[in-house]
Amino acid sequence: MIRLAVLLIVLFIMTVPALAQQQFFQTLPDIPLMAGLEEMEAQASLFDSPQGRIAEGKARLGLVNAAAVMAFYQTTLPQLGWRKTLENQYFREGEVLELAVAQAAGGQGLVLSLLVRPTEPGQ
Repeated sequence: MIRLAVLLIVLFIMTVPALAQQQFFQTLPDIPLMAGLEEMEAQASLFDSPQGRIAEGKARLGLVNAAAVMAFYQTTLPQLGWRKTLENQYFREGEVLELAVAQAAGGQGLVLSLLVRPTEPGQ
């Protein structure tokens, strides 16, 4: 029993620094920025209205491949309360989150785009 308690304490201590180092998008402070991605802050946008927020974040993939990025968000978003509704689309508390990976302007690598918007009436 004591060994189990010690093991749990060690695991907790090892996990805390990893959580503290987690970065989030500037315009989407509730969406984590996957390690290895570089946020493109100059291309971010945020609009607040009575109907909800419309926020967009973008990040360069660098050496991370698109499949790994999508797998990260497919695993992480449900832990944050997002429910997958369609391929690369999630729902949470009256908001829709859409993810897409596309070629960057000028063909300079790949970019992840995230868009959060209010749900349409009746959804």
